[in-house]
Amino acid sequence: MSTSKNGEVVLDFLKATFKGDRVRRSELLAKDAVFWTAGDLPMSGHHSAEESNAGAGKFFASLATPFTMNIGEITEEGEFVCFEAESHAVLTDGRAYNNQYHMMYQVRDGLIVMHKEYLDTLHFQEMFFPDASLEPSAQVRKTNLTAVTAQLAGPFVKQAAATSSSAVADPTASEGPTPNDNKEIVLRYLQASMTGDDATVQSALAADARFWTPGDMSISGYVTPEKLYADARAMFETISSPFVLNIGQVTAAEDRVCVEVESTASLSGSRQYNNQYHMLFKLRDGRIVLQKEYFDTFHVYKLFRHTPQVGGPRIERASNIERISHTLST
Repeated sequence: MSTSKNGEVVLDFLKATFKGDRVRRSELLAKDAVFWTAGDLPMSGHHSAEESNAGAGKFFASLATPFTMNIGEITEEGEFVCFEAESHAVLTDGRAYNNQYHMMYQVRDGLIVMHKEYLDTLHFQEMFFPDASLEPSAQVRKTNLTAVTAQLAGPFVKQAAATSSSAVADPTASEGPTPNDNKEIVLRYLQASMTGDDATVQSALAADARFWTPGDMSISGYVTPEKLYADARAMFETISSPFVLNIGQVTAAEDRVCVEVESTASLSGSRQYNNQYHMLFKLRDGRIVLQKEYFDTFHVYKLFRHTPQVGGPRIERASNIERISHTLST
């Protein structure tokens, strides 16, 4: 798997971070670089490079062992570089830290202008903020999207011209679907999921399709589409408004499509569901074989911890990495 110049910038930045080389790290950042982390924990939201450096220093100081990160396949398109990662370390109190990430970087003129980190926020909360309130926050969180490229809402769909197309990828074409074809397949699939178009959903999925979600909740790990949709229907049976998906950056390369998403919906009891996702789709011959949803797991836990799908027995964490492309360690 080759890496572009932008991908090399990101890897160079990560290596400098793990080595503690702040000079090199700073050289690779634009002056107005922005760091964003999922959730509504103290480390969440938008931060400057200086704030990110300080937070990283505190984090590394809490570890008793080297911090190791395995990076999966890297998806690059234009200015955007996305990759999955899994980390391992032992904290000074002896607990094991094992998080799962889907990162997104934006690189312009050889410098990083944006870094976004989607991670298992429930695991981070339990490790570092055990006293965080389990009551859903009444404060409106800042969006994770730089720009909205499409909006999907059941039963209505409003899709921006920039991403809409009447073309449908032909899985039987001799050259196979292109990355842009795969984007269209994924967006049509998401649209069909929102409008309850089961026929289109089923036609977009390969016979052996799997879903994966982060963490060790009852809904986490690898499941079949049938299991995922059954759990989702049970969890959201109290929904009292349209479920809206705002689509942000869509990045595609080879057989992979990465999609930034923000969802909003009203639940019973005046509760608001507002999650932030970085989804990863893998396709084969024009059909989805794997869908991974990286989302704010702590938000889900706060809202649905009384359901068996979320509050049931914890399970063994399933690694999110199928193939390691790089390994970094402090």
